[in-house]
Amino acid sequence: MLIIVILVATLAILTIALFAAHKGREKEREIIRLGEHVLTFVRDFLSVGSEPSVVEDFILSRLEMATQADSALFIHLSAHGDVSLSGGAEAEGSRPGDFAAARALVASVAGAGEPVVTDFRSIHRVKGNSMIPFSLEDWGSDDNPFKKLASGGGFHSMMCLPAAQGRAALCFKRAGTFSLSQIMAGKTAMAIADAMSIARMRMEDKSARSAFKASALISIGQNINSHLSLDRVLSLIVSYVGPMLNADGTFLFLRNLEADLELAAGWWKEHVFSTEEFQPVAEHCYSRGAMVNFPDPAVEEAPEVPGVATPITTYDRTSDQPRALGVLICVRKSGEKRFSSEEADFLMSFADQAAIAVRNAELYESLRQANERLRDLDQLKDEFLQIVSHDIRSPLSAFIGLVDTLLSDEKTHTLDPEKREKILSLLIDRAQKVSQATQESLSVAQIESGQLLIHPQPTDVGELLTHLDVRPFNNCALELDIQPDLPTVNVDPERLRQIVNNLLDNAFKYSPGGGRVTLKARMENEAEPFLHLCVSDEGLGFDPREQRYLFKKFGRLNNDKTAPIGGTGMGLYICRRIVEAHGGRIWAVSDGEGKGARFTVVLPAPPAPDPS
Repeated sequence: MLIIVILVATLAILTIALFAAHKGREKEREIIRLGEHVLTFVRDFLSVGSEPSVVEDFILSRLEMATQADSALFIHLSAHGDVSLSGGAEAEGSRPGDFAAARALVASVAGAGEPVVTDFRSIHRVKGNSMIPFSLEDWGSDDNPFKKLASGGGFHSMMCLPAAQGRAALCFKRAGTFSLSQIMAGKTAMAIADAMSIARMRMEDKSARSAFKASALISIGQNINSHLSLDRVLSLIVSYVGPMLNADGTFLFLRNLEADLELAAGWWKEHVFSTEEFQPVAEHCYSRGAMVNFPDPAVEEAPEVPGVATPITTYDRTSDQPRALGVLICVRKSGEKRFSSEEADFLMSFADQAAIAVRNAELYESLRQANERLRDLDQLKDEFLQIVSHDIRSPLSAFIGLVDTLLSDEKTHTLDPEKREKILSLLIDRAQKVSQATQESLSVAQIESGQLLIHPQPTDVGELLTHLDVRPFNNCALELDIQPDLPTVNVDPERLRQIVNNLLDNAFKYSPGGGRVTLKARMENEAEPFLHLCVSDEGLGFDPREQRYLFKKFGRLNNDKTAPIGGTGMGLYICRRIVEAHGGRIWAVSDGEGKGARFTVVLPAPPAPDPS
């Protein structure tokens, strides 16, 4: 019978999903809501007492929620053919007695196992997604007890659902009729209630109760693991286990990135607890890696309320070692009984299910983020290839045209020396642009593949900075302000040259009106020496709010003045990654658009070892 519970619950979920697909998206929200009612029904049923009237009232209240009925009650058919009502306000003082219509309705529903709906003018049996009209004895008579019952309560329509033990459930609406989705939700909820009621009646000893909870664990675990949103999973964990253990509060603490425990989700029945008072218990349980049943003298600052805490642990697939995720705590109000060993064991088993669900949700979130990064990288790759191909193709086209001009002049001798010199200068400029675009492409490839290597070696920084192979353009004038007698330090000279060349090229490029570009270099802090470089210009500058975009991949200023300026948008990104690989920092400041910019680099520069 326990298997029936699981099968019926699973069938309910599948049926609702198939029905949603059949009806289309316009019914999707309603179907999802009704499905949630069914799942809540299964969860809450486990915490309801065993008193028949309590169970009956619970089932009827959940039927009203699932079917959006205004009222619900049970109709009973005894072995002698007597008919009676129970469970609803309308049942008081209303006894259909042995009316043929009442007996025929219950017999019809029970025999076919299919719901019946009526507006008291016509009556239909629901088979699959179809409404099949049929007739019942005395149904149209004014003596029809259901018509009288509906009239007294102001009801417009009624649904009769098959139930076990010679009875049926009646649901009433004051306005409108029952939709197919509501009928299906009611039928499913009634089937689950019958299966669980029968199973529960047979659980008279401890082993049967344990088996029942085990089946509930499987069902609940499947439901929790069907969700991939971490927030949703955490919420389901605490809202399921609390009612299962008749707790007044449930708290889930998870380890954050700093390896500290913090509250991730909580559930309260009625009494509101202060979550801070359970932090010491969570820390104690997490550090021990074992269950804690408190109050416990071994736990300092433990609250004086009955509770039980268990670690949530999964296994690392690479090392096959346990990995603690957090702590799950259930508590009761002060004065309530302590949790039994059976309840504590159940919580441990539930925590195992919770650990799997949390881990799956974390892995899904990691996969989702990785896929987003891959999509972003793929888009960036396409953009980068377009930019690089443009920055290589355009200079090469000009290069070829200029070479053709020179070759033609070898025959015609029409170019004067000044024009030839200008063409040669343009050839050098185009060749440098191709070389720069190629170098940036290689650097980006090394960075993205994790192969950006730094080779520190004794370097005469002053010599390197005063002999840069840099050609100012845009009518810019380069001014060097290099500290005299800069010491020989241990840095990567090629990478340092690449940083400075990129910063200077950037300064020339964004100074279309010309002006002074200054390269300043100093050694500072003798105890822990570092190289301080600054490249400043009198160019376009930038809005300080755009600073965070400058050093990102393809980061470019986006305004009318900078739009015509070419480039891959990778120069400053490469500078940042090289500087960070040295253990340094890079930043930029500007007083605003049109007021120039200053780019500063700070690199650790330990003295070069003595050659001797």
